[in-house]
Amino acid sequence: MIFYIDDDADDAQIVEEVLSDLGESTCIFQHSTDLIHLLNTPPPSASIILIDMNMPQVDGIELLTQIRAQEKFDEIPVIMMSNSAQPSKIEHCRQIGANLFMTKGFSMKAIKQGFEYLLAIDWKKFSPTEEEFVYKA
Repeated sequence: MIFYIDDDADDAQIVEEVLSDLGESTCIFQHSTDLIHLLNTPPPSASIILIDMNMPQVDGIELLTQIRAQEKFDEIPVIMMSNSAQPSKIEHCRQIGANLFMTKGFSMKAIKQGFEYLLAIDWKKFSPTEEEFVYKA
């Protein structure tokens, strides 16, 4: 089950549709407290967590910090997603435990290709270089 958090309902619907077309189940969240609660009270359990960077109240970086503060979630890949790719924010995400930074695609084809790439990664072996850490859809 892929957990995805985004305050934009349209983006969430697109992500859910693309992942469903790729055979993946998703659980969509709009609030960080709901995601943290479900992480702590499975089922379902997250196989991957996708976090939108720019959210009100608790932004993506703060949510990533909360997730990585709990050792029991260390093995869950966390992918940060954003429309912007500010180098300082990307580096900060890498330093605090994100597994990948993915820019949001602007076409359905780009979005699908991004998720195909993401799903093909062997997360147990994936240790990206600085350049590999960013996937541009």
